[in-house]
Amino acid sequence: MDLNSDIHATQTHLEARGVVFINAPHMIHKHDNGIEEWMAFFNDNEGRPLALMAQVTPTP
Repeated sequence: MDLNSDIHATQTHLEARGVVFINAPHMIHKHDNGIEEWMAFFNDNEGRPLALMAQVTPTP
């Protein structure tokens, strides 16, 4: 499993370590060249919002 390239795997890994996500990974933008940007938000241990972000090239 490559946590650097799979936002869903990273979310699962962090949830197993106790991180509570505000929402599931979701696409926020699609570039003209087809690359998608995905984000998932969570709060740190002091309540500050943080996010995971991934750029994904969809497979045909």
